[in-house]
Amino acid sequence: MARVLIIDDEAVLLEMLARICRKSGCDAQGCTTVSSALESLRTWHPDLVLVDYHIGPESGMEILEACQREFPDLPAIMITSERSPEVVIQALRFGVRDFFLKPLDPAELVSAIQRILSKLNPPVQAAEDSRDRAPVEDVPVNGLPVGSPLQPFIREQERRFVQATLASNGGSRDKTAAMLGVSIATLYRKLGPSDGRRQNA
Repeated sequence: MARVLIIDDEAVLLEMLARICRKSGCDAQGCTTVSSALESLRTWHPDLVLVDYHIGPESGMEILEACQREFPDLPAIMITSERSPEVVIQALRFGVRDFFLKPLDPAELVSAIQRILSKLNPPVQAAEDSRDRAPVEDVPVNGLPVGSPLQPFIREQERRFVQATLASNGGSRDKTAAMLGVSIATLYRKLGPSDGRRQNA
């Protein structure tokens, strides 16, 4: 089973990323500081690193630099809300394989993880335990094939992330939509009908 090390100081996003990795058939470990991430790199020996640019007052670039120096073959994906071209260029210089801007599209992240790991090992398969599956709807979700067992899971992760962001913004729909870069209509759709009605009440 492939190991994915996730470094992010946002607890909600860290949990969502870990769930996505595990549902994709990977073992996942999370770190919230640069020092704990560096220790995990040296002791846990991950196959892939997902790293946020801002880790509290520290920078994920420190982790990428350490990876390039000590583990040059270890692939990394950077996740950030920074739109600066300088950040992208610096990350690419440190050898990142992919670059994701927040808010994340979980399906795109799953595809990137599986694409990168398939070049190192046999393709990562989604977890097949039917007890963990919700009914699959015959509609595409974020580009995933119809019937994919990840469809309902990704819907639920998006809903949880939007709920947590809404709560952190004091219930402000406008502020949450602006922070996530989506319309109010999309915000309600991701929350689901019942949550949307509650927020509108």
